[in-house]
Amino acid sequence: MTTDIRSLLADYASEALTRDERGQLCAAALADQEFFDRLTVEESWRQLFNAPGVRAELLAASEVRGLFDAFFARFRQPTTPAPEDRIDSLYTELRALMVRLPEEPDLEDEVEHRFAELRQLQQEEAAAMRKRFESRLHLPPGAGWAALQEARRQLKINEDIAAQNKAADDQD
Repeated sequence: MTTDIRSLLADYASEALTRDERGQLCAAALADQEFFDRLTVEESWRQLFNAPGVRAELLAASEVRGLFDAFFARFRQPTTPAPEDRIDSLYTELRALMVRLPEEPDLEDEVEHRFAELRQLQQEEAAAMRKRFESRLHLPPGAGWAALQEARRQLKINEDIAAQNKAADDQD
C-alpha cells in the first residue's frame, strides 16, 4: 500500500477527499482485502462523524478537554527542581567535593561555585519564608478560619447544585 493511499485513508472519515481520491480508495480496497477491512472501519467512523449533532458534541468535548488541561497544568510538577531539592543535591555534591579537596586542590573553584549557589538558594528560601510569615501576621485573628468556613459553605452549595442537576438529568 502506498503512502498516498494511506494518507487518503486517513482523510476518508473526515470527508476531505475529492471524487477521484474516493475512487482511488475504492480501487485499492477491491485489490487488497486487508485494505478493504481498514476502509470499512473508516466508513464506520465517517458515518459516526456525520450523524446529526455528533460532530458538534465532539468539538464541544475537545474544548472542555482543553479547559481541563489548562486548569490542571497549573498543578503539574515544574520542570525545574524545587529549590529544596537543589539545596539537598548541593549538600551531597559539596560533601563529595570536600572529601576530594585535600588531594585535588584544583577543585577549589568548583567548591566555591557550589557554596555560592547554595548561599543564594538559602537566601531566596529565607526571603520566601519571611514573606509567608509576614503575610500571615496581617490577617486579623480568626480571619483564616472564617475564610475556610466560607469556602466549605460555597463548596456545599455547589455540590448541592451539581446533585440537583444530576438528578434532573437522570429523570430526563
